[in-house]
Amino acid sequence: MTIEQTVEIPANRRLTLDLSLPESLPWGEAKVKLSIKPFGKRRQKTFIESLGPLCGCLKTSSVFEGNPVEIQKQMRNEWDRSWEKNV
Repeated sequence: MTIEQTVEIPANRRLTLDLSLPESLPWGEAKVKLSIKPFGKRRQKTFIESLGPLCGCLKTSSVFEGNPVEIQKQMRNEWDRSWEKNV
């Protein structure tokens, strides 16, 4: 027996099937085989594409003006100082 149903796959990728099986199908243990065949031109966005307007939003921030290496050193020093306070 083959049952075919078109479904919409939600963003969370959780699919719940609620099927009414015919009375002629005996009850008891059965093997179920699921085959998914996407159709259409849809495709999953890449991680960068999903970030959309967030990409590059800090490039004009005054926080990141100056030498990038020095900014990184200052950030690491902050982490070290905050870790020492919590110990």
